[in-house]
Amino acid sequence: MGITADEPRVWGIHTQDDHLFLAEKRLGIGWKDFGDLSKIKADREDFKEHYVEVYPDAKKGSIGTSAGMLYRFIHEMSIGDYVVFPSKSNRMINIGVVQGEYEYVPDAPEYVQQRAVKWLKHLPRTDFSQGALYEIGSTLSLFSVKNCADEYLAALDKDFKKHQDTSSDEDETVGATAKDIEDALRDLMGGTIQEMLEAELDEHLGYSSYERSDNSNYHNGRKTKKIRGNLGETEIEVPQDRDGTFEPKVVKKRHKDISGIEQKIISLYAKGMTTRQISETIEEIYGFEVSDGIRYHRPSPSADRRLAETSS
Repeated sequence: MGITADEPRVWGIHTQDDHLFLAEKRLGIGWKDFGDLSKIKADREDFKEHYVEVYPDAKKGSIGTSAGMLYRFIHEMSIGDYVVFPSKSNRMINIGVVQGEYEYVPDAPEYVQQRAVKWLKHLPRTDFSQGALYEIGSTLSLFSVKNCADEYLAALDKDFKKHQDTSSDEDETVGATAKDIEDALRDLMGGTIQEMLEAELDEHLGYSSYERSDNSNYHNGRKTKKIRGNLGETEIEVPQDRDGTFEPKVVKKRHKDISGIEQKIISLYAKGMTTRQISETIEEIYGFEVSDGIRYHRPSPSADRRLAETSS
């Protein structure tokens, strides 16, 4: 169950610069060439127009998503909101509270859009359910945490009871290695499949969930669906449209087996392909576009190496 409209929001965020977030206690998102967000009128359409001006070669599907994240960072994120950040350097879940208004830092190497943050807790991934980890495995750089917001907020309580892992610990060394690989794969699949479905629906409707539209067909919640792959069975939330005309391609209706695309994505990561290259390859193979604005959550370096070894 998620938080109510009267409570502070819970945001998820990803970065390539753990030092900025943890040591300097700054939240940041990219798009350096976009410039100072405060200079753009507080309107989503204006953000989209400016995005097209700055990035004229951007694919249509990425414009609304990327401009939407920038808009949300300055106009929807507020002081007092909570933020959940999964750091790659130490594989911890960091929970904090937004402390500052939006700041434009033009001299920053990459993350010129910033806010101050106060970190409240740093907890191991194993303290949380797989569902909670899937949600922050979102492939967007900035996103709302809704389904598992209560679990992350509960983690701030002093009597917080961590999620119970029922896996065997007969061989601690082997178990840790196997779990590292399993966590990496689950991160990769859970968030990636979910966001690919979201991108598909955006493409079908002609606008993203961040945008307003006069289209009579619109985003209409989600339905839980169990899917199966080489990692076992898991649940995803399939986005729905009001008219019921959306036909997913990555996980088709009445189909549950994802082993084909699962292996393809793992293989592409293991070969060292960039996010853009993976997006283009998926588009070529499956016939639909995955937005440039989507940022796939990458496994830890150690798991990355193990994935490469098992795929070679």
